[in-house]
Amino acid sequence: MSSPVRTFLEQHPTNPVGETGYTSSSHKNWARDFASINKLYVHSFLKDDGGVGAKFENAFLDLEWRLAYEEDGINWFHTEVSNIVLAAWARYPAVIQTSHEKPLTKTQVSESVNIAYSVRRDNSRLHIAIGEFKRCLLVPHEWQQGTLRPPQQGFSRELRGYAYLYRCPQIFCFDNSTFLMLQFRATTAESIRDPDCAVDCWVFPRDNFNGLPLRWALYRLLVQGFRRCQGIWSLTPSLYNTISDRREFYNGRPLWRIGGQLYNKPWGHCRRVDPFYGAFYWTDAEGCEPQVDVAGDKIWDTLGFWEPETEQGTTFSL
Repeated sequence: MSSPVRTFLEQHPTNPVGETGYTSSSHKNWARDFASINKLYVHSFLKDDGGVGAKFENAFLDLEWRLAYEEDGINWFHTEVSNIVLAAWARYPAVIQTSHEKPLTKTQVSESVNIAYSVRRDNSRLHIAIGEFKRCLLVPHEWQQGTLRPPQQGFSRELRGYAYLYRCPQIFCFDNSTFLMLQFRATTAESIRDPDCAVDCWVFPRDNFNGLPLRWALYRLLVQGFRRCQGIWSLTPSLYNTISDRREFYNGRPLWRIGGQLYNKPWGHCRRVDPFYGAFYWTDAEGCEPQVDVAGDKIWDTLGFWEPETEQGTTFSL
């Protein structure tokens, strides 16, 4: 059973020590150029029970983080949230985190986001999520209520602009006290610009001890972005000699037109993830067994993202 580091920090050494009584000397010639220490503020003290206690308040900074500037918030987010989440993406698939990266497009733009997460397949790389860091900019209750006033409306235009330039509908903002996640439900990359494009929104306080952890929220956002990239790098499967009508841009899910209606589970079939390859395949109408073609092979919906090297390397649940 594992223990938190603090448990060990609060324990005293227990191994016995044999003291020889030998002493060291300090008569270094180079040190004679420096004054001796005469102005001491002593913060350790002898307790009534014989132990030695200490006070740190007047000499050390508090153990808590101090979030005064944007860089403070960035350091906090990387240390407390992002770096922990990325441990789940170390190998299958490997997620690339970059700072101040420009869009992965041929068009040259001057704008760049503070943080970007991407995945690579062969010689291609796509962003799965992007993020901005601000200082006390967000007004949480306006986003939570779904009604933005002029100052927040202006910032929302910036977020829409980033989502469009990066062709990445999954975007977040952390402003030292609030974590905002957005997903533009765009049918195409171009439709991100559409004022009528619906946007999914989540608003979390930084200190949310009785609520959902920020780490889990960021993880889900990255998973969704990864699924979207899988849709971009997809195949063209056929069910009953019929191929899908389109794919939803923001999540990569295929839609089948049947009788004039669009379905994401055509004729009862649904998609499942193969843990050995990281690819989607189609199941039978009961959703239990893989659907096979006339040759008896699985009907794959997307390409694989890794090779089944070991069982240990295929245990991530995305």
